[in-house]
Amino acid sequence: MSHNLSKSFFPFYLIPVTLPVPEYKAVAGGDAHLPCNFTLPSDPEVVSLMLWYREQERAPIYTVDFRKGTRDNPKHFTVPEYADRSYFDVTKLPPTIRLDSVTAEDEGIYRCNIEFRRSRTVTRIVKLKILIPPLSVVIMDDRGQRLKGLAGPYDEGAYLSLLCEAEGGDPSPSVTWWRDRSLLDEKIYRASKNYVRNELVILELRRTDLLVELTCQASNTNLTRPLVEHIKIDLNLKPLYVRITTPKKPLKVGEELKLHCETSGSDPLLKFLGGWTAFAFRVARSPFRIAETSRTAA
Repeated sequence: MSHNLSKSFFPFYLIPVTLPVPEYKAVAGGDAHLPCNFTLPSDPEVVSLMLWYREQERAPIYTVDFRKGTRDNPKHFTVPEYADRSYFDVTKLPPTIRLDSVTAEDEGIYRCNIEFRRSRTVTRIVKLKILIPPLSVVIMDDRGQRLKGLAGPYDEGAYLSLLCEAEGGDPSPSVTWWRDRSLLDEKIYRASKNYVRNELVILELRRTDLLVELTCQASNTNLTRPLVEHIKIDLNLKPLYVRITTPKKPLKVGEELKLHCETSGSDPLLKFLGGWTAFAFRVARSPFRIAETSRTAA
């Protein structure tokens, strides 16, 4: 008795997987710390060399030789351009190279090779990103005039446009407006290649805006403090009221009448309330005179 066995074949594909390269950031002028994600074995005879390479260069920029010296005190070698500003600390977990006073030229890919005496070399790859903070931040009015300290005075109820401009920075900084600790505006636009702006528009200035502090902040990293600029808004406030006070007792013909006009809530304080109009104070046909006085209630 025979049986027909059918065979099925399935194609098998090897798909290469590219792992993302870890990125580490440093601020221009500061220090960069790049780990070689590898734990040194307890046996000092296992590892012979640990080397750092820059980009595709064949010569290492930093070498630690375990064949010369001990595991805790191996020999260190660097190329001249890194001699005074680098150190590879193999006692850290993981071992980490420190680059001092980094510049934009230090940005790129770095490779750490661990060479063993009796096994294959292990390679770790990292990317260094150099951040350049913004150079300056200024506040201007809509005419391009720089504002510092006390800005104004502006009239209560007026429209106000303020510009905050940040210069430089890589990547481009965020530019934000703040009132106390409250975020007001974070919409930015690029004014030119090296300048980023944020316009704050106040449609109607109110009494509560008097001497309020507005802050513009520019930042492109949390590794450094943001650049800030502050101004305070000075306002001309309208009077809250104007009223005339008169005696409550009845008037007699020929008697002198004293009227008082008072106002409150203006800033700056009113020094002159304006002229009285004679037709408003006729008492029969008696002759009259006007003596202007002023009293302002704060």
